[in-house]
Amino acid sequence: MNPLSCFLIVIALSAELSNGESYDKDSVHFINSLNPNNILRVHCLTHDDDLGYHLLSPGQTYEFSFYESIFTTKVNCALWQGPGFKFYAIFRAYTGGGFIVHYGRKNFWDAREDGLQHDGSGGGGGGEHASGYGSKVGENGGAGECEFRGAVGGVP
Repeated sequence: MNPLSCFLIVIALSAELSNGESYDKDSVHFINSLNPNNILRVHCLTHDDDLGYHLLSPGQTYEFSFYESIFTTKVNCALWQGPGFKFYAIFRAYTGGGFIVHYGRKNFWDAREDGLQHDGSGGGGGGEHASGYGSKVGENGGAGECEFRGAVGGVP
């Protein structure tokens, strides 16, 4: 067998193993820790999927799970809360994939009155802080915070 054929077989097997259904899926969890009667609206997108809008009452959680790609896996999310959902945070809730594929990584996002707190189990640097529209927070499983900002002209 020539070297190119061997290389292609190894790549194909690696790609199949990275989709491995025998491995734990990665997950993203949102928790509404806001004051009573303060509903949290969650909307997340991946490269392939629009996960839709979800409304969480205080104390409720929303979670989804997925397998990382051998290419980059990114999950972008937007959260709204407050009267008329006028306060929002838009951020990258998950980044992973590439040649190092993770399994079973859990990322927790806790929506509080004073902002959004992230706690990920995937390692990475801690203490990351960002706020405002389009902020990247807690990328690669690091801990971070993000404050809710007011929307200009209503809910986007």
